Amino acid sequence: MSEFNLIDEKWIPVLYHDGRLDRVGIQTAFTKAGNIRQIAASNPMDRVAVLRFLLAVLYWCLGNPREGQDGYDTEVVCHKLEENRGCFNLLGKGKRFYQVRFESRVSPVASAKLFHELPAGDTVVHFRHLENGREGFCPSCVRSPSFDGQL
Repeated sequence: MSEFNLIDEKWIPVLYHDGRLDRVGIQTAFTKAGNIRQIAASNPMDRVAVLRFLLAVLYWCLGNPREGQDGYDTEVVCHKLEENRGCFNLLGKGKRFYQVRFESRVSPVASAKLFHELPAGDTVVHFRHLENGREGFCPSCVRSPSFDGQL
């Protein structure tokens, strides 16, 4: 399995001030931030998500900004990223950035909860109820574009 590390891999679409489009990794996004005009994802929600992710990384590296602080120390950010390089591997095993292991002690959730238009057994204002622990959906029904919620 090849390594895909978010620090170096070119995965963030950016638009530079000179009109050039490119993809950059996390480290380049921080070191070249003054040259980058905007995150150039086509979907506005993707732009917000990448910006929030980069802010989370920046706060993780430096802590909360102080009152009146203008800019950040790129060397400190790069050093913290390099110290924790393994946290940003997308593939493989090991510790991950702001992720926790799934605990098997969590009780399973019924598939009926995935369909917001179907009233569940705990919704009293609907006339037709499903029993959350008993009702289920086969994989072909869930993937079917014509599934209208009727059992």
